[in-house]
Amino acid sequence: MGVGTRILVCLFLMSIAVRVANRESASEPPSLDATDRKPLCGREDLRRGKWAERTIGNATGHRWEAASAGAVPCRYHADFDRAAFCELMANVVVMFVGDSLMWEMYASMVRLTDDNNLALSKRVHLRVTYQGSRGGLPVMVNVCGNSNVTLVYRWTKHLEGVEGYLGQQPPAALVMNTGAHYQDDNSYRSNMNKMLGALDSWKKSCREQNLTCPFFWRTSPPGIPNCISFKGPVNNITEMEGVVAATPMYNWEKFKHQNQLALNMLESSSTEYEVVDGYEIGIQRPDTRASPTDCLHNGSPDIADAENAVLLHYLRAYRTADDVSAVSRHRYDFDRGTNVNAAGTDLEWSLVNRKDYPY
Repeated sequence: MGVGTRILVCLFLMSIAVRVANRESASEPPSLDATDRKPLCGREDLRRGKWAERTIGNATGHRWEAASAGAVPCRYHADFDRAAFCELMANVVVMFVGDSLMWEMYASMVRLTDDNNLALSKRVHLRVTYQGSRGGLPVMVNVCGNSNVTLVYRWTKHLEGVEGYLGQQPPAALVMNTGAHYQDDNSYRSNMNKMLGALDSWKKSCREQNLTCPFFWRTSPPGIPNCISFKGPVNNITEMEGVVAATPMYNWEKFKHQNQLALNMLESSSTEYEVVDGYEIGIQRPDTRASPTDCLHNGSPDIADAENAVLLHYLRAYRTADDVSAVSRHRYDFDRGTNVNAAGTDLEWSLVNRKDYPY
């Protein structure tokens, strides 16, 4: 082979390498550390995680850290990264659907991504719950500055109204769970089946618009009997399940079973989904509960912050540059304006009552 021929061959091979690299870079997710070659943690690594102590300034806190299920350590960012989330979700409407436990995750996401760390008052949630019998008011907050992400919360106790919510304000990402309001298994299956039908229609609409539309199912953590007696995390799920089972109340001991029921139905469906394992994360933090008389809700954001860190991890793992580009051009046919006052203490009724919010 002559020198000229070898040069041509080399140039041809180089052009192939460039095209392959370009194709790979077009589909790889942004915001990942290219120097860290450890495999990304999977769901089992995240479920096996533990609460680890950390110091922030002069205060001591805890964060959820993944525990690799294999011999090789895996990669996980335990702290929520606002910049990464805003980059990956630019121009996305993210809808959170569920009860007061989902509200905690929603309020956490607002605080973590808002330019001014907006802390939403529980009063806002009470307003929405009160309006639930009339179809429910949406809570809408724009976050991430120029990245223009809209976080929407819709209240439901047993997954009622999901089809209407997805139709009124079709999101480009969805986070959902059934929450803490127990229902018998037959009712649970019936409501799940209705939800899955609405989900299929939403996903079909997304595909027709060339949108990926990620869906996250969050499992529900139970309340903890006598929660006031715990002074820190208990990194032993068997022990904590024993605590819940030993003092049955509010059907908390049945949450594990119904979480699995939901996951079985999701797995049998055609829906693509990721699981945020709120059950494992939450049951091992009995010390975060709101008060001696409220051992279900949380007075600390640690659990919800950890759930949102897991959600972001999945986005980092699977969301591609092509996904980000496609949704950046998407146009929504509803008003995305924030309808909460600047202090986060109540709805901005002048906005809620206008024609864009007839419900």
